[in-house]
Amino acid sequence: MTTLEQQLDKLAALGIAFHTPKPRMLDRLTRYYDANFYEQDPYMRLLPELGTGLSANIWRFDLECAEDADIYEQYIARMIGLSEGMIEISDLHGKFDPTESATRISFVYEEKRHEISAMNQGDWFDLFALGSVQNIVQGPDRRFVHHVQDQTVTVLFCNDDARQQLQELTNGAYGPLI
Repeated sequence: MTTLEQQLDKLAALGIAFHTPKPRMLDRLTRYYDANFYEQDPYMRLLPELGTGLSANIWRFDLECAEDADIYEQYIARMIGLSEGMIEISDLHGKFDPTESATRISFVYEEKRHEISAMNQGDWFDLFALGSVQNIVQGPDRRFVHHVQDQTVTVLFCNDDARQQLQELTNGAYGPLI
């Protein structure tokens, strides 16, 4: 069995940053669930929990969130923020209008303007939009990986070695954004 502490140590070794020191992190993680909760399904329960603001490189959100006009701008900026400055985009535009069939999104990356489209499906966020951004901005040693469970998405930013190890640690559950 992989203990909660071992899981945190492994993630730190993979380059995942935490906002608080490990003792405080353990206290926060076990406030509502004991360590056994995380140990029953190693990494699969821990990673989404870390995405609630406990890690700079992990983000968790609900797919049923497309309500604000600037949701795509906010979420693309949030995804890029996981890279902690390794990836920079500018001039991001993309206003969601539920009466339209799609949201046109544009941004500048490496001095080139890119345009993508997100399908409007009621109040559901089009995850393929983040996959399109990933395809534009990913480099040889920087990757976004994700896992969808029910309607909750967990997104991580890591290097290629960490991506491979995360896939092994999660039995292939975490993979590239599509």
